[in-house]
Amino acid sequence: MKKLNMMTMLLASLIMVCCSKEPMEMDDLSVEGGIIVEKGGKVKSSRELIVKYDSGTTDEEKSIIRNTYEVENYKQCSCVDDTLELWSFSLSTTQTAIEEKKNTASDDPDLDGVLFNNAVQLQNNSFTPSTLGGTIDGAINMQVQENENVTIAVLDTGVNYVEGGFSVPFLYNNRNNEQCEKSDEEDFFGWDFVNEDNDPFDDNNHGTYISRTIADNLNDEGIPFQILPVKVFDAEGSSSTFLILCGYRYALSKPEVKIVNMSFGSYLYQELFDRFLSESQDQVLVVTSAGNETNDNDESPHYPSSYGTENILAIAGLKDLEVIDSDAGSNNNNGSFLTWFSNYGVNSVDIAAPSQNYSYVVNGQNMTVSGTSFACAYASYRSAALYADGVTPIGLKNKVIDNSIVFPSGLDNIKHRAALLE
Repeated sequence: MKKLNMMTMLLASLIMVCCSKEPMEMDDLSVEGGIIVEKGGKVKSSRELIVKYDSGTTDEEKSIIRNTYEVENYKQCSCVDDTLELWSFSLSTTQTAIEEKKNTASDDPDLDGVLFNNAVQLQNNSFTPSTLGGTIDGAINMQVQENENVTIAVLDTGVNYVEGGFSVPFLYNNRNNEQCEKSDEEDFFGWDFVNEDNDPFDDNNHGTYISRTIADNLNDEGIPFQILPVKVFDAEGSSSTFLILCGYRYALSKPEVKIVNMSFGSYLYQELFDRFLSESQDQVLVVTSAGNETNDNDESPHYPSSYGTENILAIAGLKDLEVIDSDAGSNNNNGSFLTWFSNYGVNSVDIAAPSQNYSYVVNGQNMTVSGTSFACAYASYRSAALYADGVTPIGLKNKVIDNSIVFPSGLDNIKHRAALLE
């Protein structure tokens, strides 16, 4: 029973649709022609394409390529990767025409990749964002003096460093404060890809709860760390593949980043996302949530948790410790310690972690939240606690799994292969 108690102090899951108090049902979304469509037919992604140029393509060559495809407007990653662009087309361009452009661009030798810019939406929540806003000066007060031990990048809605309840400095210190490429602003402690500026203040608070889960637990253990907030979701919890790809490339540009927390997801495979993750296998451990739709990820893959790269740690959601203890030795658990909403997958999910009833005081209000997003954050904390200089991302992933407890083998219908951290 002691091991069961200790294992509840574990990781949480990340989902392609972020976790909140009321997990979304899979029937709420359908996929039509590569576009995410909400019930009622509302299109969840814009008529845009993401393209990746070959490295070394000049600005003049890019201009010629855009003209060839009749691109109306374009946007580059504001900070780190000028080979990635977001192409927008005029409203008169039909969806069929955009699909034809995508197919042609996919075979274009001058382009290294192309995909739809699909929307990614955090689940509806009742978070209360700050009305005060933030300032760079206010954030500097929460910046560590020196980066120590391990840096965790959190791709989310940013961080509320004003009323977020952080007790001690925790923000990454970009010591050189170099000017961000394609911007006239200095890069101090993180970046906002939604508003394209250097202040990733959280106007939603989902990212603040994720960062609190990581920071509070590491502070309790006295483990040095810093968090790099990367804002890729807006106040409504909306983002896109382009913003997420830009945010990930930005996180990789910081050599101190060893762990990337991704508490979001979708059921659409994105080739460039898969490729970028694969290219970073020797650089960072990516901790992801398995999802909140009671889905078998072995049958219907959930991304990024189901990408096949070895540096991904996919996390399911555990029941409360009290429920696990009361179910032990009974037939009430149906062969699983997972929450009713958690996705699962014997082959595609690595481990399970606590995912229910995380309580925080933010903006002066007490909030209790549940979901695999927070399990994912707990997993990031445990990964940081087990980090040591010289360990590879895959080595760290294996270390996390090796320090977990395997579920009793006698149970029927086990829906994933793992356990809880000691």
